[in-house]
Amino acid sequence: MQRKALNAYVLSTILSLLPAPVVFAQQNTELTTLLSMDLAALMTVTVASKREEKISDAPGIITVITANEINKYGARHLGDVINRLTNTQLIGSNVFPQNVNSIRGGALTHADNKTLLLFNGRPVREAHGGGINGDIYRTFPMSIIDHIEVIRGPGSVLYGTNAYSGVLNIVTKNSATMNGYQASVSYGSFNRKTAEFSGGWSNGDFEISGALNLVKSNGDDFILLDETGSSGNFPQLQQSSVQTAFQASWKGLTVNAILGDDNTPNVGAPFIFAAKTGDLNTERNFIDIGYEHNITEKWSASINGTYNWHNMQFPSVGKPVRSESRGWLIEGTTHAELFEDFNITAGGTYDRLQGTILFGPAVKYDVYRLELYTQADYKPMNWLKLVAGLKWNRPENLKSDYSPRFAAIANLDNNWGVKVLYGEAFRSAFGADAFIALPTFVGNPTLAPENIKTIDAQVFYESPQYQASVTVYDSEATDIHERETTMGVSTTINGGTINFHGIELEGKAQITKSWSFMGSASWQENTKKNGPDNSTFTPNIMIKAGMSYESDNGYTFSIFNSYFGKPTPVSDINPSVVERNKDADSYNLLTININVDVNKFIDWQQGPDIEFSLYGDNLLNEDIFFPDFNRKLSNTLPHHEGRGIYATFKIKY
Repeated sequence: MQRKALNAYVLSTILSLLPAPVVFAQQNTELTTLLSMDLAALMTVTVASKREEKISDAPGIITVITANEINKYGARHLGDVINRLTNTQLIGSNVFPQNVNSIRGGALTHADNKTLLLFNGRPVREAHGGGINGDIYRTFPMSIIDHIEVIRGPGSVLYGTNAYSGVLNIVTKNSATMNGYQASVSYGSFNRKTAEFSGGWSNGDFEISGALNLVKSNGDDFILLDETGSSGNFPQLQQSSVQTAFQASWKGLTVNAILGDDNTPNVGAPFIFAAKTGDLNTERNFIDIGYEHNITEKWSASINGTYNWHNMQFPSVGKPVRSESRGWLIEGTTHAELFEDFNITAGGTYDRLQGTILFGPAVKYDVYRLELYTQADYKPMNWLKLVAGLKWNRPENLKSDYSPRFAAIANLDNNWGVKVLYGEAFRSAFGADAFIALPTFVGNPTLAPENIKTIDAQVFYESPQYQASVTVYDSEATDIHERETTMGVSTTINGGTINFHGIELEGKAQITKSWSFMGSASWQENTKKNGPDNSTFTPNIMIKAGMSYESDNGYTFSIFNSYFGKPTPVSDINPSVVERNKDADSYNLLTININVDVNKFIDWQQGPDIEFSLYGDNLLNEDIFFPDFNRKLSNTLPHHEGRGIYATFKIKY
């Protein structure tokens, strides 16, 4: 099966490359000018240092995906984009489907708390689990995205908890880049229907942009066996959801928000069809209000108040579990250029977590976390940048700890460079980890943060036309949060140590004015002290590649394939598991996207801009299953729908 999957990947990649030799030789001055305009946008980010800098100068292993690339290759939702990222896979459980953005194999449970999700640089962390993000990955309005910045590796020095294996920052369009108003409707396989509306407006110093997305899908049909061996329909990939996101600014004042309601049919915990008591319903209100003031030309200060309200209900034994949580984060930050080529950032946060868990007697919690941080960078020579940072953190009733960061970045010439990075990060317990009390899961209030130490070394090349890099990394995770299950009841404990190491290759090329390529290949493995290897279930090998052709006549054709190697079977971790369902094997996720700019295609210059697209997902129609990595009491669960075709009609004013 492994050979079959690899052969399919090779075939799909060869097909995507067939026309390429015809166009490789076409290079001219017009092409260079065109490329400089688009790829220059890829070379500045804010995610690594909380201020704008070139990717080549940033102290992180960073990938940027632009709105243009998302539009070219197509995507039903953020999850499709995540599955194309280097050394990254979107996974989930029977309780929280499509919920975990697993970077470098760091995910251990079905909560998305090893990768920090940011919205315009502000942390989206609900207080219950610190990472119930499936609603965002399935429903976030794609039309408002300007670009996505991704760090692979630690980011806790500036961002605190959850910036452990990586950081994903969604950066949205403003009123100028939104360029008017847009409406789109989509229909496709599994009776999937969407409607999305977006737009922006400005007046003087005030500007606002936002989008609304509505999604309804029946999902695919999966008949499988639960933990008792009973047969039933697995409904996890259905959904009925609405989500809106917007940003506004006036002078130094900013507002960012995500509001949504997501309803997903769910079997619940434990995975027993007869115990089903309802659906997974999540409601989200994320609001951040910030103000930045330039004290001098080289010194600024900002303050942000971030509110994460999250209401959730999911099935359990006898009746549903309900959780309402509120997170209050106050953060002050200052940036200063103390003298030429020496910059410093410093700040602190007060993070309060409040919530109520309802299953029988109400369980309430109210705890806080304190953090202080600083980071400085200095260029002793034009080609060399040195970075050092430190985070102090103290959860309530637990001892304080420190997380340092060091980096040396050498830009050897206009194209080649080297990064050597060392960073530590942590992941603190949230409400469910510490206080939940269910028949199948009990919290641990003495749970200490888990920690990770990572060394990265990268060689990179970048030009207006090409980008390429090779990265090797080694991480040691200690005090890891592990599920310990006795007689069907789980709790979280501070476990042992896991070592991760791997290599990542990635590149982009604008080969000609019309042809472009993007792709990556990664290998990783993890070893657990006094435990089995590759215990996080992440495939050792991922190979991802795509080609796109943009015609002068208004149409774009793109193909992309993501190959995921075979994951570790549950039986390697829990030898007593019963092999009831289809094995989790390697698979190819092959997609094709066709965009047609109708106005340009038929040479119609009057009226609104009209665009039609056809997106094909899992075109090889693979049966994709993934290990039950959360409870580890079933061998596998359905992971992705079968072949799907989705048509979208879009109109812009």
